[in-house]
Amino acid sequence: NLDPYIERKLYTVNTAHLAAAYLGELAGHHTIVSALSDPKVRAGTEAALAETSKVLVLKHGLKEKEHAKYVAKTLERISNPAVDDEVARVGRDPMRKLSRNERLIGPAAYYAEHVGSPEGLLAVIDAALSFGCSEDHSAQELQAKLGTMSVAEFAERVFGISAGDALTPMLEEIINSHKVALALDR
Repeated sequence: NLDPYIERKLYTVNTAHLAAAYLGELAGHHTIVSALSDPKVRAGTEAALAETSKVLVLKHGLKEKEHAKYVAKTLERISNPAVDDEVARVGRDPMRKLSRNERLIGPAAYYAEHVGSPEGLLAVIDAALSFGCSEDHSAQELQAKLGTMSVAEFAERVFGISAGDALTPMLEEIINSHKVALALDR
């Protein structure tokens, strides 16, 4: 069964990279290395990874110490200036990356159902909803959907989260705050 290893990579490597990109862009950084050198972005990325780690340990029985080494190695690797990447490239295609079985909503939904409020992942999801790369069609589509869909419709159609999910009220609060901000900008 490869599911634990596929999710470990998705919920650790991909989530770390994406968290650094979305939180980094929000903080004004242009590269992943620059973003992760910012203590607030680093702490936010580590908070999201602590939650995905909890999910992986609970869901797949991964050994905590072994997985902690994997997380540390991942952060070391994506912080390496020799393999730096642009936050705009890593963050592109937010519509796909915010879908139900992807690197943010997937672990956040599991965490909400089995542990509680996934504050670290919610902060990254919140930052993702601000991602506004003008060259990225998906980012522009995301902003358009925020402006035109109801909160419940956005949660269901973009995140794949329905009214009965434990994560729903937390996501609806974030979506609503972005809708209010969009309305004020008009």
